[in-house]
Amino acid sequence: MKRVGILLVFIFFGGGFSVAKSMDTQEVSSAMIEKYQKTPMWQLLGIADAFLSKGANDSAMICYSLIYNSRMNQEDTSSKKIVCKALNRASNIYFYHCDYKSSIQLLLMALQICDEIGYKEYVASVYNNIGSVYFQFKDNKKAKKYYELSNKNSHNAYFSGVVLNNLALLACRENKLDSALILYKKACRIIEKEVLDSVYNETLNNIGNVYYTLGHYDSAFFYYCKALDNARKFKMASKEAYILSDIGRLYYHRHKYDSADYYLKMGNKIAIQYKLYSVLANNYLSFSEIQESQGNISQALAYYKKYDIIKDSLFNSSKYASIQELEFSYNMTKIDKKIQKLNVEQEIKERTIAMQKRLQLVTSLAVLALSALLVLMYRKNKNLNQAYNKLVVKNVEIVNFEAKMQFMQVEYEYKLRQKDLKIEQVQQEQVQVQQEQENTSELSKEGSTFVKYKDIQIGDISKKELLSDILKVMRDKTIYCDPEFSVLKLADKVNSNSSYVSYTINNTFGKNFRSFINDYRIKEACRILAEEDMQKYAIESIAIMVGFKSKSAFNTIFKEVTGVTPSFYIKSVSQR
Repeated sequence: MKRVGILLVFIFFGGGFSVAKSMDTQEVSSAMIEKYQKTPMWQLLGIADAFLSKGANDSAMICYSLIYNSRMNQEDTSSKKIVCKALNRASNIYFYHCDYKSSIQLLLMALQICDEIGYKEYVASVYNNIGSVYFQFKDNKKAKKYYELSNKNSHNAYFSGVVLNNLALLACRENKLDSALILYKKACRIIEKEVLDSVYNETLNNIGNVYYTLGHYDSAFFYYCKALDNARKFKMASKEAYILSDIGRLYYHRHKYDSADYYLKMGNKIAIQYKLYSVLANNYLSFSEIQESQGNISQALAYYKKYDIIKDSLFNSSKYASIQELEFSYNMTKIDKKIQKLNVEQEIKERTIAMQKRLQLVTSLAVLALSALLVLMYRKNKNLNQAYNKLVVKNVEIVNFEAKMQFMQVEYEYKLRQKDLKIEQVQQEQVQVQQEQENTSELSKEGSTFVKYKDIQIGDISKKELLSDILKVMRDKTIYCDPEFSVLKLADKVNSNSSYVSYTINNTFGKNFRSFINDYRIKEACRILAEEDMQKYAIESIAIMVGFKSKSAFNTIFKEVTGVTPSFYIKSVSQR
């Protein structure tokens, strides 16, 4: 009751403040109309866009309204194009404030102008926004119609990706998850080539959500991680918080409560910093369910109370926000009507020529400098990618060559074994002759040559036999891909001891047992990743397949052996 009372007081005084603010708005709007009514349309559009980018929606709306209610020069095509843009952008402001009726009215006016002047390069944006309005009305049929029209008329690859993302959202609403997944992935490929931004990040996260709904948790985790990396790279903290919450939820449903707790706490830290109350509410609910699953009823109740408090506050805040949105629409309607009565007759004085030239010069220099920097970065990145691609090709060739040589190696080892047996037989005969001649029981000092490895002595022939046995065992990938495989297990399989096995590997290959095994595992990973059907698996899954216990260890050793990261290797192989 205390909390509800505080909210009511806040709304009451907030309402009083809104009345005062409304009066100020009327005075400001009148001043703005007088100030900008003579401004040229093209310049006024730029001013409106600047207001919009700063979040001053009311000021932007006044400028847009001045444009599309203006009577001057609306017969020429260039002016009509500006009017069309003003209508479209003003509709977005109404959409943001949930005034969908006003939004659709402006969009239909913009569509009429597009059809009239054949403004094909802009009609796709108008169609997309109309589809979004119908989406909010839950008219799926009309929303789909306009999204498809937008996609058909789009002349920009990035915008096509945005529209495909909207179609995917619609497919999710209709529970057509397979279709949604196809659309999301197609949108993702298009957007990624153009620019990495919030739409790309949301698309990655949406793909993860679809896989999560389908129960494909490994794939969901893979796309959540890609979205998380993108959010961190471009410092999108709010996106990061939502993704961490989704990952925590995923781990909870997989009954990995420690991991779930870890990601949810990270998400909570960001959510508290940026006041993302919806994230906090979802996380506290997940915390409550985790504690309940572990039998901690008191802690589960404590978390649930936190969730309930935030949920209740969000409900009251949303009611207050809806009141503000209605007030905004009411004020904008009054301003719009006031502007409609005005007949804008004169243009505002142009800026001085010197100022324009100075601005153009500065802009040109900045563009040239930026272009040079981009070209330099592009060339550097291209050369680096070429070098990495050569490394990938070399690794693929090595894997293929070793596969072809495997049969020849078996045949060669067989012949070598036969030869060694003959040499051993001759040496034994020589020893017997010398024993008979010298009539002594001492072993001949001549014969096999011995080498020392610390306190270890092993004959040349015995070493070759042991090496041959080791290589035979290592032909079975199920053995070395076992994460518990050790030098003791290898020694047991070749009927030797770990000291002899370690010495033989070190003396032959110049590396210790762990490096020897890791080379085999990385080569097997390269073979798996080169197969098109296997590229759908997450890197963590591949790491487990070849015997690594953690993704980080796999990434480190893969880079040491091949010279490139697993993700770059997959990308390079898939493009070949």
